[in-house]
Amino acid sequence: MTRIMGRRQMLETVRDEPNKYSVIAICEREDQVAYIKDKSDCLILQLYDVTNEGFTASPTKEHVQTAIDWAKTRDPENLIVACAAGISRSSAIAFLIRCGIEEP
Repeated sequence: MTRIMGRRQMLETVRDEPNKYSVIAICEREDQVAYIKDKSDCLILQLYDVTNEGFTASPTKEHVQTAIDWAKTRDPENLIVACAAGISRSSAIAFLIRCGIEEP
């Protein structure tokens, strides 16, 4: 079962069990999750909650499709989807992944 969690919990989980999980890390800046790059199989999605200087609110259709395509080749039992709080962005992406993978 795909796990949804906040960034801190995800970092602790990956630290405690390196190379066990595939992680979709949702963040505004890649440096917020750089630690996991050598500890897990990861996809970093840079998403922004609001449109501001130089950034467009997201996720876009391309972000969602990237996440779905990437997750299709991973074991859902060891998949983590994490954002800052582990509430809205990660839950939404996990839901869309599930819908996209089960699509005929």
